[in-house]
Order: sequence, then structure tokens, then C-alpha cells
Amino acid sequence: MSGKRRGGGISRREFLKLAGASSAAVGLGGLLGCLPAGRTVYLEDGVEPEFWRKGICRYCGTGCGLELGLKAGKVVAIRGQEDYPVNRGLLCLKGLSLIHVVYSKERATQPLIRKGDGFVAASWDESLDLVAARLKDLFATIKSPSFQGIFDPANFVVEGIKPFDDGWQQGLAELTQFFHIKDKVHGEKACCPAGDGTGQISEILTDAVARGYDGVMTLEPHLAQAGQFKGFTGPELFAKAVAGLQTICDDVGMAY
Repeated sequence: MSGKRRGGGISRREFLKLAGASSAAVGLGGLLGCLPAGRTVYLEDGVEPEFWRKGICRYCGTGCGLELGLKAGKVVAIRGQEDYPVNRGLLCLKGLSLIHVVYSKERATQPLIRKGDGFVAASWDESLDLVAARLKDLFATIKSPSFQGIFDPANFVVEGIKPFDDGWQQGLAELTQFFHIKDKVHGEKACCPAGDGTGQISEILTDAVARGYDGVMTLEPHLAQAGQFKGFTGPELFAKAVAGLQTICDDVGMAY
């Protein structure tokens, strides 16, 4: 993908003008504070990217597609993905500001835990243990049928975690009321039928049966395509996914 400017670029000065215009856009209810498709914002004038990488804006739930221009390992430009179905190349001010957030002096570079009136640096293990403990406390405190856990084995695999050993057996079994089934091999792009991956689905459902599980199970195969905001299986592959899950259920004695 070329690093040349598509339809013209926007300098830091122009970006600040756009930021000022966005406040008026809120009152007008329009798109005044957005970057049109085909335009690019540069971190520094005259610095062109060597190559581009696609990504997703995480500022809100819309999930707009964007492209980051890189040079010498640093982000130097940003633009919207013109072929992405959510935004068709358009980026709002939040998405555009990502290029400045990356190198902001105020950006946190490690986990921080609130203690007293401030924050203190902490390790990832300490932070994740704290989050897990507080989530368990939420379930124990609320105790509502409207607040239940959903277990998705493939999501653990994506992060390199063993779903049964490091999730289900570490307290999540008691919190699970629903299963969202898909299986995966770590590092592979698409998912695979239940039982063909490393999601430990047989072990999980075997233990669920022993615990007297009687809940809801949904199937989200993503056999043809899997991504953060989209997935696809198709009728023929879905039948294969159903057969794989049925085989496991029959083997572990789970009625359906």
C-alpha cells in the first residue's frame, strides 16, 4: 500500500482547526468535525509513511476501520479505511486523535491501581488478580438471574490461556450460566469445529454435566472467517460445526 497522500493530507495546524470545528458539530448534529474519506492526518509535516497497517478504532462501540502509517517503527499518519463497511473511510475526531494519544506524555505505560487519592504502579499479575477478585465479588453481591456469566472457550485460546485449566477450574465454573461455543487453535485466523481446537470443550462440558448444568448453549463457529468485529461460517460449514458439538455432547452425556 502506497504511503502517498490520497486526496490530500492534513497537517497538525489543520488538525487543530478540525478539532475546534468539532465542538460546533455537536450542536449542529452534523459531521463537521469528521475527516472525509480519502484524507490523511500526519503527525509531522513532510514525514511520509513507509507502509500502512490496518486496525480498528477502540474509542467507542462503533468500531471504525482505520489505517496507521508507520516509518522507522513509529506511527506518523492516520486515515480511515475506505473499504471498511462501518465507516467507509470516515473518521471522527476521536479516531483521528489516536495518532496523538500514542505518544502523549500522559499515556499510562503500565498498569495503575488506585490507592487512597492516587494511583500506584503495579504488575500485570497484580492488576489482573485484582480485576478477577472484584468480578467475583460483583457476582456474589448482586446474585441476580439477570447477571450471569457466559463462557466462550475460543476467547481464552486467542489470549494463549487454557480455558479449562486456567479459566473454568479457577472459579468460572460457578459463575457460568450460558455457553457460547466456538473452538480455535492458538495463532490460527479462523476457528474450527468444537473438539478440533485447543478450547478444551470436552473437558469443560464433562465437568458441567457432573455439576448438573442445565442452561443455554449457543453456537458461533466462525469457520470461514473470524475477526474482532465480524465472522462468517455459511450453511455448509455450520452443519459441520453443529455435528462437532453434537458429538461432544453425546460423548459427555449432555442432553440437548
